[in-house]
Amino acid sequence: MSIPILVYTHSEYSFLWKATIPLLQRYASGFTIYWITDSMGEYTLPSDWILRTYEPSTAWSFRILPVLDEFQDKYVIYLQEDWLLIDYLSPERFYIMTQIMDLTDCKFLMSYACPTWMNFTERPVANYKNMAFYRQPRHYFQPAIWKKTLLQEVFATPFGIADCETDRCNIITSKIFCMGVRDSDYPKYYTTTSPLFPHMHAMVTGKWTFKKYPTLKVLLESFGIDTTTRGIDTTWTLEFQ
Repeated sequence: MSIPILVYTHSEYSFLWKATIPLLQRYASGFTIYWITDSMGEYTLPSDWILRTYEPSTAWSFRILPVLDEFQDKYVIYLQEDWLLIDYLSPERFYIMTQIMDLTDCKFLMSYACPTWMNFTERPVANYKNMAFYRQPRHYFQPAIWKKTLLQEVFATPFGIADCETDRCNIITSKIFCMGVRDSDYPKYYTTTSPLFPHMHAMVTGKWTFKKYPTLKVLLESFGIDTTTRGIDTTWTLEFQ
């Protein structure tokens, strides 16, 4: 089953593209990638990626909505440029995940089961090899497998990007069945061992997450990114790793 990846970004964060683009090219080579931005500037994309540009005055949701009409795939992965892929995506695992989504009528599968919204003493909805699927009462927007029809419903409303994980969006997503998946062998590492999208989330509210991911600074600098221009995040979000 084909699952395209939609990467939404803005030229204001192009300094991260030095890492985002080559990491996706290396670890997601078997996926169709749509790159959605206002401008590429001096950057170029791999020849097999699909570039779509938007007018910055347009609402965030309306910048992405037209792209969903370009393909017939049932599911889609949405993410932004600061979620850095660090291991290979497995087409076999994605196929199994979408089969479980079909069987459970799940329309949103988060790449990791959110620890503050889950009760891990409850039995998973489903298991497959080292993957455990838990019901998730709310969504985190990314990275996740979305049923395209749900994402179209969300983006048909003129949302700003700050609304994507608020009650304004949850009015829509709370009516559907959401799940999160975790690696049963490494239950304490929510994102770097995700069976769906193993990644490091590089920034929180504009600051680096070096305390959350001790190897992130080295990774970024290996791609020529200047890490001295921003502060380091020390907020409660550190508990997610």
